[in-house]
Amino acid sequence: MHSKKMISILSPIVFIWACSPKNKTQPTTATPKHKPPLTNINPLDTVLAYKSANNGSADIKLTMLANHTFDFHLQTLPPTDSKSIKAKLVGTWKEEQDYKRLLFSNNKELLRELFDSATNVQNKQFFIVNDSIIDINDKAPSLFIGGILCEKKSNKPK
Repeated sequence: MHSKKMISILSPIVFIWACSPKNKTQPTTATPKHKPPLTNINPLDTVLAYKSANNGSADIKLTMLANHTFDFHLQTLPPTDSKSIKAKLVGTWKEEQDYKRLLFSNNKELLRELFDSATNVQNKQFFIVNDSIIDINDKAPSLFIGGILCEKKSNKPK
């Protein structure tokens, strides 16, 4: 993707992030409907992760943990004369057939900008359920977040 196009995609995200209230919402404590079986699993083990491919616009990482929580990190890569924008979104996730359902608990206004259905039409990598829920196809080897290719890094068996 060309740098001008990346800037045009990331500009609205940065603008919304800069204008959004800076509340420090903690992850939800809601228990997912499907509790993982009690085994010798470390609750902080990564179940599934996506990380942005090398690009000049942003570093993105989405990590789903065995305790059914997730972290989403975004950091823009600034030109030499501007500041980087950082965002951290958190929430819980659960299994939904071939999808992981992500329930975001903070910064929900960014979701429609980050998970743009226009980049997803052909591949069906994710579905926007509403302003706080995204279903991610866990069979997809990659997905586009904010117009940036993010590749699957790990997937432990169910």
